[in-house]
This record gives sequence, structure tokens and C-alpha cells, in this order.
Amino acid sequence: KFGVALSVNYQDLRIEAHNNETGEAAFDDATGFGYMNDDYEQRWYGLNRKRLGFVANFDWRMSESTDLYLRTLLNNYEDDEVRNKLEFRDLDDVEKKGTISQFGISLPLNEVDAEVRVRKETRQIQTVALGGKSVFNAWTFDYEVSYAYAEEDDSDNHDVTFRFKDIQDNFPGLVGFNTKNPAKPNLVGDSTVISAIYNPNNYDLDAFERGYTVNEDTEYAARFDVAYDSILGNTPVTWKGGLKLRDREKIRDEDILYFKPDLNLGNYATNSFHGNWRMNNPMPTWPSPGLTTSLRSLYNKSTTSDPDFDAKGSFFDSQIADYNINEKVLAGYGMGTFEFDKLTLIAGVRVEKTDVDMEGRIVTEDELTAAVRKVSNDYTNVLPSINAKYEFTDRLIGRAAYYGAVVRPSFGDMAPFVELNDDQDEAVVGNTNLDPYTADNFDLGLEFYPTDLSVISFGIFYKNIKDAIFENTFDIADVPGSVDLSGIPTAIIGGVEEVTTFINVDESEILGVEFNYVQDLGDLSEMLDGFLFSGNLTLSDSESTLPNGRTVPFLRQSDTIWNIALGYDKGPWDLRISANYRGEYLDELLDTDPDERVLDRYTDNRMLVEASAKYKW
Repeated sequence: KFGVALSVNYQDLRIEAHNNETGEAAFDDATGFGYMNDDYEQRWYGLNRKRLGFVANFDWRMSESTDLYLRTLLNNYEDDEVRNKLEFRDLDDVEKKGTISQFGISLPLNEVDAEVRVRKETRQIQTVALGGKSVFNAWTFDYEVSYAYAEEDDSDNHDVTFRFKDIQDNFPGLVGFNTKNPAKPNLVGDSTVISAIYNPNNYDLDAFERGYTVNEDTEYAARFDVAYDSILGNTPVTWKGGLKLRDREKIRDEDILYFKPDLNLGNYATNSFHGNWRMNNPMPTWPSPGLTTSLRSLYNKSTTSDPDFDAKGSFFDSQIADYNINEKVLAGYGMGTFEFDKLTLIAGVRVEKTDVDMEGRIVTEDELTAAVRKVSNDYTNVLPSINAKYEFTDRLIGRAAYYGAVVRPSFGDMAPFVELNDDQDEAVVGNTNLDPYTADNFDLGLEFYPTDLSVISFGIFYKNIKDAIFENTFDIADVPGSVDLSGIPTAIIGGVEEVTTFINVDESEILGVEFNYVQDLGDLSEMLDGFLFSGNLTLSDSESTLPNGRTVPFLRQSDTIWNIALGYDKGPWDLRISANYRGEYLDELLDTDPDERVLDRYTDNRMLVEASAKYKW
């Protein structure tokens, strides 16, 4: 009558990553060539991720009619990271002082940053759910109350940037990047300038940053479902309905401290480079993670009276990214399952009422004051659904479905926050006016089962999606009216030239077909007994229309996805080999006039191959 299940898991994962990237790119009107016009970065990452998890579940058969349960989970995650970065800044100087060619740029350099970040981020998740199921004759009751808490603590960290300034004043030679291999640009040009770049004594401290950021996410939920089995005429019908309440609060509290003492990188560098570096240009190990960690004892929360403390910058960045969001969802549904001779029909409707209260900060840097910005939003969604299954024969089944769906904006997309870059000319802004995604979904499918362990199926689907959420970048004058900037003082937004925010796209469509084949090869030949083959393919075509009329594929939707696998499972052996392919997809937009050439960012296609072997004794 009483059951206990206990589980513990542990993982220690080490990762080294070699990376290079560019902030932005543009097209040259005269030649049509694409070129880097923002920055170019090289990054080396050393990561150590540890996970420790516990699960304790309890089940109690209180009586013949009632089962109760308690579900608990605790998970701890640590991300111990060191990141070195070498950043070539202000590459837009090429537009006035340099040259642009088919395979690269050449220009007098302005600034280069050498940066190191050392941090240990800790995340914790706790969940508790208490519920049960009771059956009384034709009635069935399901019920549950739950609590969940997640915390992300990013307080054990520092970030230090040393800057080589005004390079062209003392080293006027030209350097640039050969991008014939665009995945690995190659630094070329004046050897004197390049040597100066790799001399740590040319770099002086720009800022020593300490961060004390905590994110908390708390959710309380309760649900109650009731089902009743009946006969309507000669048709068995199961009626079902339920209610659910979810109350969730997300708090972001960020404290950033900037110190700007007079320090030279030569004192925080070792004259070495990262070995086995896989990009084209050398990657220094400086600033040294160990040497810069010693600065933590000199610059922290207890030393904000130090003359090197940047009070304005610290106050601004500590306040402007903070937010508090409370989201309440009350949902109810009713449905019926009708069992006809060969037809099973399930029809119902779900209604969800959402109330959101958001609080952010409006910060005036010069006066070191912060005002609370409050925004509320509420909406109701009615979501019908109908599903049909028809058994033409014992081995041939048809399916059809329609259902409405809603996906709410993520808290990070709609929070009333503003984040500025170092130069305060670019801003990332949460959009408090975001509407949720809504979608009408249609599915048709046909399944044929040649044998008990084989199936051939075909499906076609269509989705009409309204108010899909895209991240988008605009010139400040072109920010659409659906993004509320009115609550942000001119003192903050006045110097901003470019805004990255989140917008609703009026309408999107996805049309696709699916094929699936699973075959027990032993059914084809006794010699293949134990072998199993499976394969599936999804082809889709998608389109979203942006506010300026430009059409793009639906965000992160691949046109082609397939999987194929061959397995052997007989006796003590279980052998598998599989391949998975995902086509390219749109990852990020740059919003420009639909008649101009645009440089949206795509994630390339990929294929993964996996193999496993198990032996049981």
C-alpha cells in the first residue's frame, strides 16, 4: 500500500570552446560586397559544469478507491567559467578611412580590448507536488497542488577589460581581415601594428566589474479534474472537465559595480597563447584569470567609497535591468470522448484568462535616482479542439484534428527593462505591449500497420499563427508604435541610435508533410530476426510577414528534418546506430527596408550520428 522511489544523479562536464564572431555586417553600396562594420571578437572558453540532483517520490494506496502521491525534486547546477576575449572595436572606420574588397577589409585600427571573465554561476530548482486520484463508480477525480522554486545566483564573478586606445595615432599602418574563409577571418596587414596588438603593455584598464545578480522564479499551482463515464444512446461517452490556477513570480535583481583604477595589463599578463587554438589568429591567455582574481579583495561592495569607484555607471546598470513580473493564469476546460463503432471523437474547449503585472526601473544617471515603472496587461483566450480517429480496418487508421493554441511571451521579452551597450548608443528594450502567440492548427494523418511491430504513416499539417514574437533591431526613428518607449526618459534613450526589442508579427503560416516508417526486419526474412529499422522525414514551408512588409521564414523553423536508425535487439545484445539531420533556420533578424539587401542571421544545417551498444547479464 505504500511505495517509495529514490534517485540521485551527478554529472561533471568539462568543455573547452574556441569561438570567433562579429557584431554586425553590412553591404557596400558601390561594390555590393558584404563586410564587417562593427567589431570582431575571438573568445576562448574553459567551462566546468556540475550537476547534482535528488528525487524522492511517495505513493500511498489509501483505499481501493483513492491513491495519493507526493513528488519532490531538488537539483543543483554549477557553471564554473573562464572566458578570454580579444575584441577589435570600431570596424565601421573602414567606411571612411579604409577599403572594402570582396574578401575583406583594411583600415587603421582604433581600439582593441583584452578581457577576461571569471565566474561561478549556481542554479537551484526545487519542486513539490501533492496530489491523488479517486474513483467512485462512474466518477473519477484527479487533483494536485504544487510549488516550484528556481534561483540563479551569479554573484561569484568578475569581469575585467583592458583597452588599447587610439592605435592609429601611434601606429598609423593599415591592418584588416581576410574573409575568404568567412568562418575564420585572418588578421593581415602592417606587422608593426599586429605586434603592438599582441603586446600586453599597450593595454590600460578600462573597467573592473563585479556583478551580484540573482534571479528568482516562484510558482504555486493547483488543479482539479473530474471525469464521468456514461452511455448516450448506444454510444459510450466520457465527459471531463477541470480547473487550474497558476501563480508565478519572476524577480531579477542585478547589482553591478564598476571600478576604474589606473592599471596596466602588463602586470596581469603572462606572455603566452592558448595552445591548440583552432582559429586563424593567435589568442593570448591574458588578462590572466588568476592574477585578476586578486582584484576582488580590493574592489567589492565594501569598497564603494574608493575614488576609483564609478558611482554613476554602477547605479545605472544596477537599476535599469531589474524587474519583477507576476503572472496569474486561470484555466478551465470541458470535453467529451465519444466511442462510436469505428470512430472515436474527442471534442472540447479550453478557456484561459491571463493577468500580468510588471514592474521595472526608470533610471536617471545624472541624478542617481530610480523611479518605478509599472505596467499591467490581461487577456482571455478561447481554445477549441476536436480530434477524430477512424479505424478503416484493424491495420489502417485515419486521424484528423483541429486545435487552438496559445503561447505567452517569455518574461525576458516583455519585462520593462532597458540595457545599454558600453557606448550607450545601442539599447535592448523589453516590450511590455507584447501579445501572446495564438495559432489555429490542422492535422490529417493515415497509419498502416503491416505487422504488430511495423508501421507506415503519412501526415499533413497546417498552422496559421498570429502575433508570433520576433527579436528585431531598428534604427531609433523606425521603432514601431507597438513598442512602448514613452515611459523611458529622454535622458536614457536620447543618445540611442539603434534599438533591439521584441515585436509581434501579424501573421505566419507553416505547411508541412510528415512520413514515418518503422519495420521489424525479421518480418521480411528470418535471417534478419532481431533487426529493427526506423526512419522519418518532415518537409515544411513557412512564411512570416514583418511590419514593414518583408517576408521571412518562420523563426527557427527548419524546412527539412529527418531521422534514420538501425537497431539489433535480441538476446543480451542491444545495438543502435542513428543519424539526425536538421536543416538551416532563421535565428535573428535585421530590420531594413524590404527593397534593400539584408543580412539576417541563420543557423546552418547539421547532422548528428550516434551509436550505442548494450549487453545485459
